[in-house]
Amino acid sequence: MERTLTSRRMGHREALLAGARQCLEEKGYARTTARDIAAAANANLASIGYHFGSKEALLNEAILRACDEWTTRLGQAAFAGFGAFMFVYAVTLQSGLRLGPLESAVAITPMAISFLAASLVSSRLVARFGQRVVTSGAAIQVLGVGAIILATLIAWPDLTIAQLTPGMIIAGFGQGLAMTTVFRVVLSRVPVERAGVGSGVLITTQQVSLAVGVATLGSLYLWLAESTFGLRNAFVMVMAIQVLVAIVIVVAGRKLPDPR
Repeated sequence: MERTLTSRRMGHREALLAGARQCLEEKGYARTTARDIAAAANANLASIGYHFGSKEALLNEAILRACDEWTTRLGQAAFAGFGAFMFVYAVTLQSGLRLGPLESAVAITPMAISFLAASLVSSRLVARFGQRVVTSGAAIQVLGVGAIILATLIAWPDLTIAQLTPGMIIAGFGQGLAMTTVFRVVLSRVPVERAGVGSGVLITTQQVSLAVGVATLGSLYLWLAESTFGLRNAFVMVMAIQVLVAIVIVVAGRKLPDPR
């Protein structure tokens, strides 16, 4: 009996959340009333207070759900991949190629510059091409990381900064397009007056995903590097996983909503 009541309560709660999200998309935060939500969810007004306490609390949770849905699908993959990339690349430069701190900074600078350049032009590109900027950025990243892998396989252990630079520039530009546009796509589904809530959720997701990327792929890299696999092959393996993640983003990114 208790399980049945709990199931019904959860069913009503989910229906209200779905109704709230529908109203947010159709009317926006300011124009959505409790009656609108109740009608969309096929529920009574009292159920909003019972499950959430107020209309505002319901709408805020609906916003959090909307953000979480999209960041779970693509944002987390992009951010986790970026965190792992930065960690693995830095360790490879210093432990594998024996570069000092200054040389390592120089080696990563081309990527930082191209990432910045991409982020500056991404808004204009999104205005023209919409969510396709995410998939295009991920595709460019595939090319860049592929170039890094090729250079590593050919030149190791005499790999130089100059040989890594072309791939870093291309990968950085692709990451700049994809990652900055993911923010814009997700926040485009959040009402302007609640943008702070949405951006807070997204930033939290970003930070957690970066840590997860380092913990998972970083741990895999270190384990492979210390085994008979070797540092070079461990680096290539993790970069290949990065390519696969980017390909997934290329395919799945087509289903993102248009932020224009």
